[in-house]
Amino acid sequence: MPTTQTLQPQRSAVSHRRLYLALSRSPEAVVEAPTFVQVYISGRSGFGAHGILKSVSRGGLQVLLPVPVPVRTAVEVTISGCEPVLADVFYCVRKNAVYQVGMVLRARPKPEVAVGGLAVMNELDGPFTVSRGHIVDIGRDFVSILCKTAIKPEAWVRLESNGWLVFGEVKGVVPTSMVASCVGVHLDAAFRARPSADLRRAQTAGEGGPVRSSYGF
Repeated sequence: MPTTQTLQPQRSAVSHRRLYLALSRSPEAVVEAPTFVQVYISGRSGFGAHGILKSVSRGGLQVLLPVPVPVRTAVEVTISGCEPVLADVFYCVRKNAVYQVGMVLRARPKPEVAVGGLAVMNELDGPFTVSRGHIVDIGRDFVSILCKTAIKPEAWVRLESNGWLVFGEVKGVVPTSMVASCVGVHLDAAFRARPSADLRRAQTAGEGGPVRSSYGF
């Protein structure tokens, strides 16, 4: 049985205030949160609810929902832009007007990204900076990206590359020139991306422009 430490996040995806306002004001629309942290949870009994991704760790997810989900419930989780994955509810705690639900992922796939590949990086903390660059190094649990957009260490990010969406934390930023830096990201969890034209659109957008994934369910 996993321990609660398995699910402790390094950082929250967006501020608690933004998350709670999103669900308390409009539980169905989740309009206050960026698209790329929106989540849909469903169960075999026909249960379904829209929520917001609070954090991702190596062992699982924390999601904010407008309704409770019983512990040990098997669920299907669809993070915006990702293929559905299976998980088991580990805990469910009421937080103000919403429920914080911890889930253990049943599988932890390794992302199939390559050196030289394009990567689009969304910062999950405000101001939600978007970076576009190329992968220059890959390790067991890290990836290094050469890009021009300024980003700070410890930023929580979501990477899109080669049909994969990867969540992780920026561990280092090393300037390589007056305009570019090598960004090292520690990888927490990877999910297969849903086919979409958004990444192709991002490839043609200018560096630092308003590129964001806009996936629906």
